[in-house]
Amino acid sequence: MSRICPFLCALVLGAIAPALVAQAPPAPAAAPAPAVAKVDPATLPAVVAEYKGGKITKEELLSEVQYRARGLAGMGVQVAVDSREFYSEVLDMMLATRMLFAESQALGLVPGDAEVTSEFAKIKEQFGGEAAFRAALAQQATTEEALRSDLKENLAIQKFIATQLVPTIKVDEKEARAFYDENAVRMVEPASYHASHILLRVENDAKPEVRDAVRARAEALLAKVKAGGDFAALARESSEDPGSQEHGGDLGWVHAGQAVPEFEKAALALAAGALSGVVESPFGYHLILLHEKRPERTVPFAEARERIEQVLSEEHLRQLIFDRVESLRTKAEVKTFL
Repeated sequence: MSRICPFLCALVLGAIAPALVAQAPPAPAAAPAPAVAKVDPATLPAVVAEYKGGKITKEELLSEVQYRARGLAGMGVQVAVDSREFYSEVLDMMLATRMLFAESQALGLVPGDAEVTSEFAKIKEQFGGEAAFRAALAQQATTEEALRSDLKENLAIQKFIATQLVPTIKVDEKEARAFYDENAVRMVEPASYHASHILLRVENDAKPEVRDAVRARAEALLAKVKAGGDFAALARESSEDPGSQEHGGDLGWVHAGQAVPEFEKAALALAAGALSGVVESPFGYHLILLHEKRPERTVPFAEARERIEQVLSEEHLRQLIFDRVESLRTKAEVKTFL
């Protein structure tokens, strides 16, 4: 269940089971923390939850727990996957998904086979081929049929959220302004600079003759730019930085401390509109074009407002999902037996 859409899972998890999506560092404690209550799968009842019209079995819960544990481990998130808390949160997530899917069904929002097939094809494409897709299925211990079922469920819930909850969210200027004033520290933007670059990569262990050859190519590109060549066009043609190449080498605004020291020192030494010489860094050789420098500043409300409204809208949406799920659980007379 819900193994397809990261955004949907993040929203529902954020509303229902926060510990599955954010692991805050533990606060200092004067006394040892109490022992974590653990779950012995062998002692779980055959049915771990029931509600009007359905139930969740022990096997279903254990399968989902294993799936979630693999996913979190793959993201490097440390969670006590045998703890009662983790089991409870996974069970809550399963119940939330079932409640929301049932609501979607009642409103006629479940997608047809053609829509599911179309979206499923897009997912397969992301894996770069049938073999890679099959390998991913095996790694996650799931099947194509299960994935299709999950996708259908996810699409229905996405439609429910988009049509029934999102339109009710309104963030006015007063609320956005209050957030801005209450989060003054977060509105301070560090010193930054806007630059473009052309990168010719060199491996750290490259032989001197290889390094010299790459530097010679960089020098030739520098000569072309100085002779009036279009920097952006040359970047698209020659740069070996995939993140900026298609944008003509444009890196956007870079905050102080984000780039490697060699690059940043050279960039900050330039005047706006100036071109560097060949700059060596651990990545290789760069040509840097500085567009603008900006000192540390407080982002004005007008500039921050759109992002603030987005943050507040997401918070409101999580609360709406939580409230709706709690209401649906009450109506369904949910009972759990962990």
